[in-house]
Amino acid sequence: MNTELQNSSGLRAGWMLRAGAFLLALIVIYLALVCATPLLPRGNLDKNLKDASELLSREGRYRMPFGQMPVLDNGADAIMINIAGSLDADEPVRSGLLTMISYAPDDENISDPVLDLKNFTEGKATATRSYARYWHGYIAFLRPMLSIITLSDVRKISFFLQMFLFSLTIVLLSQKISIGVAIGFAVSMALADFPVLAFCLEYSDVFVIALSAMSVVLYRSSWNEESLVKLFLLCGSLTVFIGFGGLTAPMTVLCFPLLTLILMDMKQELFRCDWAYIKKFIRLGSMWAAGYILTWSAKWILAGMTPDAIQQIAYRTGNTESFALFDRLLAIAKNIYILLPFSAVPSESAARAALHQILAGVSGAENISLWEKFILLIENVYAAFPFSVIAGVALAASAVLVYAIWLTPMIAFRERRRHFGVTFYFFIACLFLIPYVWLFLTANHSSIHCVFTFRNQISSVWLFLILPYIMRPMPKNREI
Repeated sequence: MNTELQNSSGLRAGWMLRAGAFLLALIVIYLALVCATPLLPRGNLDKNLKDASELLSREGRYRMPFGQMPVLDNGADAIMINIAGSLDADEPVRSGLLTMISYAPDDENISDPVLDLKNFTEGKATATRSYARYWHGYIAFLRPMLSIITLSDVRKISFFLQMFLFSLTIVLLSQKISIGVAIGFAVSMALADFPVLAFCLEYSDVFVIALSAMSVVLYRSSWNEESLVKLFLLCGSLTVFIGFGGLTAPMTVLCFPLLTLILMDMKQELFRCDWAYIKKFIRLGSMWAAGYILTWSAKWILAGMTPDAIQQIAYRTGNTESFALFDRLLAIAKNIYILLPFSAVPSESAARAALHQILAGVSGAENISLWEKFILLIENVYAAFPFSVIAGVALAASAVLVYAIWLTPMIAFRERRRHFGVTFYFFIACLFLIPYVWLFLTANHSSIHCVFTFRNQISSVWLFLILPYIMRPMPKNREI
């Protein structure tokens, strides 16, 4: 695949202007959609809202279909359905921008979204509160569907849509790159609990965007830079507009198409990874970030709530609390842990206490040999964590160790190729670390909501699994 990225410094001024106009047009469309949605006929909306409330009440706020992981967040789904049902046709602009949640002010448990929805459908909700810092663009799709079909039917549509996009992506990966890369992607998506996540509205939208972007990248045989800029700008913008706040697993929408582009480029005989090549992908990532940040900023400005939004940013990133380096690393550790076999919902206090117990047990041991310290460490680990956690960590560590031993000869004892130099490995390492930088920066949110933010790592898992393909020897007829 030839991306035809320009070697000139920066993007052309004309392209930048057209990209800005493209993003502005998107925001106008978003505004029109959220303000027009309240005007749609209600149809069977009230009946289907009640049916959805009864279904979510039976399942509970947090649904764990297999006992532990994955955790399906019915609370967030209840908020989405509540907002879609509370849209006011008499004040469509205000209703679309402020996105109100209906609730019963006399209820003691007002923090339960499933109960709020139940009170709303039973006519007990006499007050509203705004949830305006997000676009909630899903209402443009959810409201019309719930006017016609039930929540169970919406889940079925979500399932079949994601299965179609996933199957299409697997076929295109097999045809355009290799079967091994497609298998690696399937395994990484399995670790993301696919396709179970299709039954949670909060989780599904971001993967629809990510899989669609991958399919588009794979389908086209060539790209020019302006088209790629618009694609990544669109992906970043849609992540904020359609996704539930753009905080579920936004790194999948950025890294999936980025990694796909690189894999497609590696199929070219004259592929060469130098600093100019890396800068081109930095620009694409910057366009994604611009679409993400500017779309969100536009909502704050339109809703007149910029100060509150800035306060939320400080809170979600952990900058309003004493979030030290240990806390940020602990947030990453919790997200990695959920990827492991036998993982359960991690407890913040238990994880913190366990790590402190382990560290204190080793550092506090005086006048003992290194071996005795190692034994003490093992004893503290066994005392702090259940056997299932230890077994999962041991299994994962063993698999990674065997994998690393297998890869070492491929790195150390192979002929040098022009595209397998230090620059290339640095580039791959940066791609691998992008999701963890996100988890580090959004430590508060990633720690509290690790049961779904862990999916930001799926692109890193995919990259790790396909390292043998990336580092494979070049065919003899393509040697430089």
